[in-house]
Amino acid sequence: MKNFVFVILLLFLYSTDCRKITRKVRNKSQLTSRYHGGGKIVGGQDASYGQFPYQAALIWGMGDGWTGIFYCGGSLINKDWVVTAAHCCSGDEESPENVGVVLGNHQLFQNDAEQQTIVASRVIIHEDFDYYTLENDICLIKLSQPAQLGPKVDKIDLPETNDPEIEAGVLCTVSGWGNTEENGSLSDILQYVDVPVVGDLEYNVAYSGEIVETMLCAGETGKDSCQGDSGGPLACASGAGGKKVLTGIVSWGEGCARPDRPGVYTQTRYFRDWIDQTIEDNEMFLMCQNLSAFHFCF
Repeated sequence: MKNFVFVILLLFLYSTDCRKITRKVRNKSQLTSRYHGGGKIVGGQDASYGQFPYQAALIWGMGDGWTGIFYCGGSLINKDWVVTAAHCCSGDEESPENVGVVLGNHQLFQNDAEQQTIVASRVIIHEDFDYYTLENDICLIKLSQPAQLGPKVDKIDLPETNDPEIEAGVLCTVSGWGNTEENGSLSDILQYVDVPVVGDLEYNVAYSGEIVETMLCAGETGKDSCQGDSGGPLACASGAGGKKVLTGIVSWGEGCARPDRPGVYTQTRYFRDWIDQTIEDNEMFLMCQNLSAFHFCF
């Protein structure tokens, strides 16, 4: 019964674009991804179960017997923390208990064998996030209990701050659920597609100079992330071993898989220090909360 209600609510709310909104017309209500549901990959294919063990699904409306409504993607970066887009976290800092993080999820509308659903305990949006320009579009979600890591649920490494820029033409992988085309239908199965990184000059021409240094473009005609993929991972190979790291976070774009309109991602290497410091500060705060002499911590 819960799965039936979940599907009906999701289809009712799925009416407009979630991620793919041109910066020239977006407003705060359009950025609140939970109201639009859905979102997947254009030009992709079914993932195998556990192929992307770091992939998270964010659901909103936990508690009171509800199973929640899917609204964004995310990436598990350690057993306690998920990173996503800041526009996915709008309004949740004061009520993190409404946010659920689903790990080990493969079929969107069914429970998978090793699926874990964990309520958030903290939601932290980058202090310089801009709702209009989508600069600094990054958010951290603290899990209320540690994820149990294994073959189907595992973390993805972050790039280092001093890692070199990903060169144009390099293929990276973006994954998520939902639309097979712009304003298309949802997919029950996690999808993925390899998309080429687009060079600085090319994407600045495409978006009239709206791309800032902390953003990255990737995609080509017929292959892109799309509505509802917001906050999900763009993974690129790094180093001699070719191990994939979380290079980007799905942020925005114009339409889906349109010619000369690649997807735009938050480059995580520019935010590695912020991620590390935010996690460290939070752990210190929690440690002090657990001490009887709380006032000595500050």
